[in-house]
Amino acid sequence: MGLGTEEWKVVIAGLALLSNIIAMTAGGYAWAVARRQARKSEVDQGFEKVHGRIDEAGQAHANLRERVSSIETHIRQLPDNSTVSDLHILVERLRGDVTGLNKELEGFKELSNVMNRQVEMMDTYLREGSRHGG
Repeated sequence: MGLGTEEWKVVIAGLALLSNIIAMTAGGYAWAVARRQARKSEVDQGFEKVHGRIDEAGQAHANLRERVSSIETHIRQLPDNSTVSDLHILVERLRGDVTGLNKELEGFKELSNVMNRQVEMMDTYLREGSRHGG
């Protein structure tokens, strides 16, 4: 029992169909792989950009950390509220002391003026006395 011509035509058509299916599957697979490679390339580029930005952010974070550390060091050196309050009280005391000293200096100035007048009077008396033969 051999195959007839019609049967061979059906077998050949089936094989042609199978061949086309295999070719389409291979083509679809090749397309999917190529598309995957393209996506992989895009993903890799995206990862590179993200990593670059992460590196930039890390550097910016390090810079900010350094600046904050510097500010914290300066803040530690600043006086606290109690010290500022004490300084305010001392400045007010000094202001009062300086006001008192200014008044005392005015008194010394008046005393100096009186002494200058007395010295001038004595000088005048002595000069006039020496002219009159005294």
